[in-house]
Amino acid sequence: MVSDPLAQYYSTQSNVKVTVASESSKDGQRLAAIGDNIDSVVVDIFKEPEVIDELIKKHDLCVSLLPYTLHEGVAKLCIKNRKNMVTSSYITPDLQALDDEAKVAGITIMNESGIYFLQPFTDEFTLRSRPRNRSHACDGDNRSGT
Repeated sequence: MVSDPLAQYYSTQSNVKVTVASESSKDGQRLAAIGDNIDSVVVDIFKEPEVIDELIKKHDLCVSLLPYTLHEGVAKLCIKNRKNMVTSSYITPDLQALDDEAKVAGITIMNESGIYFLQPFTDEFTLRSRPRNRSHACDGDNRSGT
């Protein structure tokens, strides 16, 4: 699961507060238990878009680990609330179509952005924390990738 390493990484950042929004109380509580600076909220993105909107409004950054088909809706809320967004998915035509709106709002929506393997966000944290592994992952070429 990509969310576990993300929570583990940010649990060590005392100046960062993380809110996990999940439709599963069990998953949210499991992730919140990883660090004192992590809270969880149970929300159904389909039935409670206003809750997602409020969460985005209250935070500095939205990290969407939802299925890629849901990123467009989250991105529109980030644009509306002028909040940056990061996803672990490749860019889709629907997200690309929001590029001008994001620029006008003065925000960045960063997608996969050259991260390797099947769990890009996880691997990026691993590679950034261990530069030697980055070289190995890039077949010895440290200039490849991000």
